[in-house]
Amino acid sequence: AEGKWDPAICKELGIPMECLPTIKSNAEVYGTVKGFGKLDGICIAGSLGDQHAALLGQGCIETGSSKNTYGTGCFMLLNTGEKAVPSASGLLTTIGFKL
Repeated sequence: AEGKWDPAICKELGIPMECLPTIKSNAEVYGTVKGFGKLDGICIAGSLGDQHAALLGQGCIETGSSKNTYGTGCFMLLNTGEKAVPSASGLLTTIGFKL
């Protein structure tokens, strides 16, 4: 994965690429809080959601490590390292995190 939006997919879905956010790592400063009094100036840093956060939080930072979580669904994620490995069985391939 290159960390870039796919122009062909955006074109197919009619999504103007200029309206999409810049893709960044999960561990950097994105900006600071503004307009919230005592919170002004605090860095906004780090961003992970749900299953991706669980992958990192459960220590799956080595290639080949995996985790299962059970809640509103059952999710198994496998860290394939620096390269996304497309599934031959119809499973979803996605980027887990970038530090």
